[in-house]
Amino acid sequence: MRHILIFLLLFSCAFSIYGYSRITIERTWIVEDAEGAHINFTGNLIVNNSNQRVVSLTIDPKASHSTNEDGVISVHYNGTINDNHFSIKGIAIVDVDYNTNIYSDSNVPLSTLSSTNLTMPNNEIRTEAQLLANHNSSLKTVKDLVNWVHNYVEYDLNYWGRSNSAQDVFNEKRGVCVEYSHLLISMARSVGFDTRYVSGYVLTTSWQPHAWVEIYIPNYDWLPVDATFDQVGILDSGHVAISYGDDQSTSYDLLLANRQNITMEVQNSLTEQFSIEDPKGASLSIDFDNQSNIVTVSIMNERSEYLFGNYMTQLPDEYGGVQSTVLLLNPNENIYRYYGLNLSLFNSHYVYTIPVYSSFNDAKDDELIKITGTAPNGASASPELCPAAFLLLGFLCIRAVH
Repeated sequence: MRHILIFLLLFSCAFSIYGYSRITIERTWIVEDAEGAHINFTGNLIVNNSNQRVVSLTIDPKASHSTNEDGVISVHYNGTINDNHFSIKGIAIVDVDYNTNIYSDSNVPLSTLSSTNLTMPNNEIRTEAQLLANHNSSLKTVKDLVNWVHNYVEYDLNYWGRSNSAQDVFNEKRGVCVEYSHLLISMARSVGFDTRYVSGYVLTTSWQPHAWVEIYIPNYDWLPVDATFDQVGILDSGHVAISYGDDQSTSYDLLLANRQNITMEVQNSLTEQFSIEDPKGASLSIDFDNQSNIVTVSIMNERSEYLFGNYMTQLPDEYGGVQSTVLLLNPNENIYRYYGLNLSLFNSHYVYTIPVYSSFNDAKDDELIKITGTAPNGASASPELCPAAFLLLGFLCIRAVH
């Protein structure tokens, strides 16, 4: 079952919406065994910024709220409790739409910033980060750092609930979103990028607690990046940010009381009201050459600015299988990706109709391509049954017609 969960978590975002979503989040803080106690409580409810705009806010009348300079809206209560079961609720409706307007690139800062115990680099992390740094391009460097961490760390649900340091993650090469984020922060700060750790939720098969990172790009702003799902700039709209910190240990709600043995739990409920696809100025098309058996995917940036996107292609193993990576397109750039076929791996007795799917953010295309095997020495193909191995690869097999 664990392997199924990992598959769903890692690949569900490949089919997520990168456009616009409206989401309702409800957070309820419940304080137990506090009758007669005086408490001072602060809980993070939602982030209000250019990526997610708060359109409605409802705060329990017992509490107040404030917004800090980073856009984090917090709920506060300071007073004496007259009930053993005391609760405070905050409800926010947010429009989530991750987008970028990057018109220029900049050099990598190439300095080393201070780190926390959880994000402190060692020599190996510094060296790897510096090797990935493209000194003339902050945008390419961030893309390469995110791709590297995504491919280097293996997602492992056994790490859920831990908070491993970047050095441990580098050595063990395993973890969940917390570990991906700590290692990415460590590498980014090793080459001079300021960072902040984002705590929030992500929609996979259901809403789950999640962590990702924002990296400050010189002459731009904070750029959201998610190494777990391999996304930069334009995250899928199932990401909802709650608070910021330096690492996992600095992102929390705070309860102070004048006596011990008081407990607090948080209940969260998120609902997606609707979502709308938006290719963000990109277009994508798939072409198949019957002579060479080459699949060509064309991706066009129709914007006069830089465009990040999560690129994903589903192909049979003979074409390279499932491929996913972050791409960076220059203003008005058109790029091509080619996939060649090893025809000798196909049974010569069949015609294969193979589904191919490709996407770049919400720009997508799919095709059914037909591959005809050639029988040895020019002999005609015979109508044998389609081998089960090919069915497992997701092929549609059609017996050859003589």
